[in-house]
Amino acid sequence: MNHRLWWRIAWRNLGRNRRRTALTASALTFGFVASVLMIGYMHGMMEELISNGTRVATGQVQIHAADYEPERSIHRTLGGREGLDVGALLA
Repeated sequence: MNHRLWWRIAWRNLGRNRRRTALTASALTFGFVASVLMIGYMHGMMEELISNGTRVATGQVQIHAADYEPERSIHRTLGGREGLDVGALLA
């Protein structure tokens, strides 16, 4: 059988039960639209989180004069002088 005959049979079969075909097509459309909207919402929320975090908290770059925080040690970071295994923190 050639492909055109298969397409004709498939198209005719869709027309046999129009209500089932319409219900299936509308369910697929609803699922696709819901997925696209949810992905867009998540991307927007992620951008907003990054924007708010950098705008409200510290900004993306901080520049200070050398004597602005003289008591701050360079070793007052995560792990101190010896450093810290980040894997141990996550475990």
